[in-house]
Amino acid sequence: MMNSLAGSGGLPPHARDDILKRISTVVAPTVGGKGILFARYAPASAAVVNRCFSNARQAAADHGGEALYGWSVRYVDSPCEFLVAFNHAVWRSPDGSVIDVTPFDRRHRPICVDGGVVFLSDPRATPLSGTGTGRCLPSWFFPVFNNPASVALTADRTRQELDAFEGYVASSPKLQDSARGTELLARRRDRFLDAA
Repeated sequence: MMNSLAGSGGLPPHARDDILKRISTVVAPTVGGKGILFARYAPASAAVVNRCFSNARQAAADHGGEALYGWSVRYVDSPCEFLVAFNHAVWRSPDGSVIDVTPFDRRHRPICVDGGVVFLSDPRATPLSGTGTGRCLPSWFFPVFNNPASVALTADRTRQELDAFEGYVASSPKLQDSARGTELLARRRDRFLDAA
């Protein structure tokens, strides 16, 4: 279990409060999250890396409670510092505890504070259906600092992510007529253009 704010490449301890403030004031309102929850990191024994939706649903089926959908955040420090909010699911137990039951992918560790995974609950962030376990929604990219290089890099990553998602929806027979996929993409592109 991680006991510090950590992510891809680590994070300088002196930047911890600034990063959490940025997540709370910029990332959460943009992605639609309701504020930061710290989901206790406790991977289930049968849980599979990168299968958070089915892992959270399985924990709810086995023990009660429910799967919570939303966004987890990871910190990247190269080629410049930025944050990635990625579609994620955790389990809320019957007693109200929020637990991340999915083992970390070592390459994409989310930000954690004292063993709690930073999680932004968003009931609209359910995966796109029609793909079995669910297709992740496109990730969001945010510069840590609003310098020109970081802003340009995150805009480029956002554009690539939305283009890839659009291609995926267009190429999937189960999703081609997905009103939710089309509406989601249009709304995200509008937000992207407003921010540019």
